[in-house]
Amino acid sequence: MRIYKKNTDKKNTDTITYKTTNQLFFDTYKFKISIMMGNSELAVFRRFANKIRVGSRMSVCIKNILSALHDMTDYEIRVHAPNVNIYTNNYKDISYIANLIDLNKYNFYISKPPDGVEMSPHFIYSTLPFDFKIHIDNSCRNQEFLSWSSTNENVRLTKSSKKILDENTRWWYPSTAYFYIKGEHNLLLAQMYLGSSIRKIEKMMLIEKKTSQDNLNTI
Repeated sequence: MRIYKKNTDKKNTDTITYKTTNQLFFDTYKFKISIMMGNSELAVFRRFANKIRVGSRMSVCIKNILSALHDMTDYEIRVHAPNVNIYTNNYKDISYIANLIDLNKYNFYISKPPDGVEMSPHFIYSTLPFDFKIHIDNSCRNQEFLSWSSTNENVRLTKSSKKILDENTRWWYPSTAYFYIKGEHNLLLAQMYLGSSIRKIEKMMLIEKKTSQDNLNTI
């Protein structure tokens, strides 16, 4: 790999922000690094992701990241302005890219699984004691289900889901929402109440709740 110039601007006091993800990205990748960039730099990564030749007029930091990506095999790039997101299952690759970034010019964070958790596809890992996360759309106006679920300790409605379900909501309500449910029997009842208004059902896996703050660390 060709490194054009080492980043000598970093200070030992600089910190990297870490976030904890509760499921695999695209049911495949454990790790993500998200870098905020300008429009011209985003365009470079769009071309690179689409296997289009990129020019030579770019910052040293961008050149080094692209050079590192050339040597990686198991990864994916998604550009969602203003961020470039790089996904992989190799934490060493994520850490290496992080060390190439000029902290004085770019903001970024790393997403990773909870410590000690081996993540599997199709599961959400959570400290909440529920079995399913139910996504609904805003056509789901159902006062009967709202009344039933509000008194059921095996269902936890969010504020957004209450607004969508409440037939008396007259003003703003979100386009989508979700709520949590415990037990196959309660899931079946929810499906009977809500029918096609359910957009997605995700299985949840309970993990131990940490007492310390996990989403901010330093290296």
